[in-house]
Amino acid sequence: MGKYDQNFMAFTIKFNRRTNVLFTKIKVSLPFDPKRDGSQVPTPIECNAIWDTGASISTVTKKLARQLGLLPTGKVDVSNTSGSQTRDTYLVNIHLPNNVVLTYVRVVECESLLGNFEFLIGMDIISNGDFAVTNVNGQTVMSYRLPSIEEINYVEEAELIKQNRKIYGKIEEQKEKREANQLKKKIKEKRKKEKQKKKIRNKNRKKGK
Repeated sequence: MGKYDQNFMAFTIKFNRRTNVLFTKIKVSLPFDPKRDGSQVPTPIECNAIWDTGASISTVTKKLARQLGLLPTGKVDVSNTSGSQTRDTYLVNIHLPNNVVLTYVRVVECESLLGNFEFLIGMDIISNGDFAVTNVNGQTVMSYRLPSIEEINYVEEAELIKQNRKIYGKIEEQKEKREANQLKKKIKEKRKKEKQKKKIRNKNRKKGK
């Protein structure tokens, strides 16, 4: 199946500057699947989320977990610079920008996050899709697509550009040669016409004598 045959969800966030911190507004709610959970949709809470490729699992702060009324589904050992701790896990729905919705996502609780963040999106979510960050003209642009449907290979892209430059260079060279030949042909035809006119003028002068 080609990439154009697949349906996918996606969003793009454009920051107004180059940034070292990737973040988005998201909404988090109790887990819900309309296909199996009936019609009572839980109310989500909006918060700021930081995207962290160095985190293996997504994290919700204890404060947000209490606000949502989340019930623990298990426990997991979490290791960080402070050591190892046992933390509660929960199931949640995550509403990313542009109506990209993830259902029944397992997250782990943390005491708090640095900055004004209540949620951390880790590699458990990022690795399920295609994630790209660019910084053209000093502006960071972040894009995410779910599911993953195509790899990005900058080395292949660079080689393709080099090949295309060579091809375009040859095309331009051939074009310049054609234009030069056409110009030579026009000059030659012009000179030929001028000679013919001059010949006719000389002939008419001789007749006049």
